[in-house]
Amino acid sequence: MAAIALTLSAGCGHQVTPNPSTSDLSGEVLVRLRTAGTLDFTNFVYLIAVDICGTGVPYPNAAFTGYKRYSYAFLISAQLNTGLPELEEYYVTAGNLAVLPVNDLSPSTTQFVPNDNGQGNEFELIFEREDLNNPLNLEQPCPNATASPSPTAAPFQGITTWTFNMMTFSQSRIAQDSLGYDGAADQTFQGIVVDTTTTNQQSYTKPGGVGVPSNPSAQLIYGEVDNYL
Repeated sequence: MAAIALTLSAGCGHQVTPNPSTSDLSGEVLVRLRTAGTLDFTNFVYLIAVDICGTGVPYPNAAFTGYKRYSYAFLISAQLNTGLPELEEYYVTAGNLAVLPVNDLSPSTTQFVPNDNGQGNEFELIFEREDLNNPLNLEQPCPNATASPSPTAAPFQGITTWTFNMMTFSQSRIAQDSLGYDGAADQTFQGIVVDTTTTNQQSYTKPGGVGVPSNPSAQLIYGEVDNYL
């Protein structure tokens, strides 16, 4: 299968005044994910992966990249969640992957709207940027980052560009699709890249790709990330 690199210019990354479901979004990030069919939280896990360390794009077959491009992921599934997504932190230490559950999400800082467009195929997640500054990780959260001025620097160690990818998995954690052209096997997508120092909206409409899931509920067609100061 031919690998085709996709950039945000093919979507519509730009600075706008977004229209969220809530009004006070200072210090928060809003994420929207849209599928070709009706969202199916029973049979699929919808995952929002983010690299806050400036190392690259999180891809669906994370084992092939050693999880080095994964900082955090929100996992959304009826079997995992009780009203809010599950948030996991990833980091590699001494060659071994460590996964830390982040248990301090609450309705006061995190909102999940399972049908924000009224058509059943799009959800909205709003979270505070500070949710991705997890104190459970006693090591540097960005061990490979070069922009860190010191171990005691401000949160996120001076990294101001975050890279997002969105994916679907089966309940047995087999990748089904992603925003990249090659779907579940993609390693070409350049990510939804967000500048956390400005209020901006970045969105990406996925063109036709290869390996499209047979179930439209697993097929991703649009992703959006809005950052608010």
